[in-house]
Amino acid sequence: MSLSSDINIWISALLVLAVFSILYRDNFIYRIAESIFIGVSAGYFFCLWYFSVIKPAFEDAIAGQWHLLVPVFTGVLILILRKGKLSEILRIPASFLAGLFASLTIIIYFRAYVFEMISASIFPLVVLTDEGKINWTSTVNALVSITGTASVLIFFVARKYPDVKMIRGYAEAGRFYLLVAIGTSFGYTLFSRILLFAGRFDFLISQWLGIGFW
Repeated sequence: MSLSSDINIWISALLVLAVFSILYRDNFIYRIAESIFIGVSAGYFFCLWYFSVIKPAFEDAIAGQWHLLVPVFTGVLILILRKGKLSEILRIPASFLAGLFASLTIIIYFRAYVFEMISASIFPLVVLTDEGKINWTSTVNALVSITGTASVLIFFVARKYPDVKMIRGYAEAGRFYLLVAIGTSFGYTLFSRILLFAGRFDFLISQWLGIGFW
C-alpha cells in the first residue's frame, strides 16, 4: 500500500468519496460535491460558448458582418428579459429558435436512426456464402429483424382492429419484441453504470491507495 502524493489524485479521490456518500444517505458532503460539479460544468460550458460563439461573432461583426449581432443580441435578451412588459417580445425569437432546433434535429435523427433502421431492414432473407451455401447466422438474423420490425409496426395499429385474430396475434409478437428491446436497453444502462462505479472504485484502490492485486 502506497498513498499517492499527487494533489490532483487526492482531490479526485475526495470528490469520489463525497459522491459515494449518497449510498448511505443524503448528506452535506454529497451536496457540496454536487454543487462543485454543477458549478464547474456551468463555468466550463460558459467559457466554451463564449470563446467559440460569442467572441468570434463580435469580432466578425466589428470586421463588417453586422448581421451576426442579431442572434447574439437576441440570445442575451432571452436570458435577461424574464419578467415585465418586454418579456412578451421574447416569444418571437424563442419560437424561431425552437422551430429551427426542431427542424434540424428531425433531419439529423432521421438520418441517424430512421434511415439506418430502414436500410438495415432491406437485405435478403436468405443470405448465401461465396460457395453458394446458406449462411445460417446471417439468415436467422435477417428473419428475426424483419419479423420484429413488422410485428412491432402491427402492434401500434392493432388497437384499431381488436377483433381480428391474426392482427392480434402479430401484435402479441410485437409486444414481445418491444419488451425484449426495453429490457435490453435497461440492462445496458444498468451495466454501464456498474462499469462506471467499478472504474471509480478501481481508481480509489489502485491510484489513490496504491494497492495492487498483481
